[in-house]
Amino acid sequence: MFYEALDKYGDLNALGFKRQGKWEHVSYSQYYLIARKVAKGFLKLGLERAHSVAILGFNSPEWFFSAVGTVFAGGIVTGIYTTSSPEACQYIARDCRANIIVVDTQKQLEKILKWPGDAYVPQLHPEACEVRQVSLHSRGEFRWIYWLGSDFEDVT
Repeated sequence: MFYEALDKYGDLNALGFKRQGKWEHVSYSQYYLIARKVAKGFLKLGLERAHSVAILGFNSPEWFFSAVGTVFAGGIVTGIYTTSSPEACQYIARDCRANIIVVDTQKQLEKILKWPGDAYVPQLHPEACEVRQVSLHSRGEFRWIYWLGSDFEDVT
């Protein structure tokens, strides 16, 4: 369905959003290219097929780019409510087998960092790809994930 929309509406707006009071738009073609780079970035970060990218954040363009990028990379999108407790977030991340967690604010990041020191606690490595079990990335690092995907060989 995404590819049909891309073919039919390529240069038309797919997303519209306000940043600092100003409207910005992303065309279907731009959306596709961004999501592909995000997918490659997630693969480079260690997303395994049929594992999840957990997205803990409010609706934003990055949420949608992460979701579509996850699907393009063969992963499963798992949304986590921003109102969830740290314990609920940990349960969901473990249950969905999240390899990567994307958060949108410092407050959401702090929830993840409160997890007890058991076997399923992510380590935050802002500049490294290798982590113990889960990669954790904030909205501020989204450009880094996008850049990482730009440098990843296209295998599809």
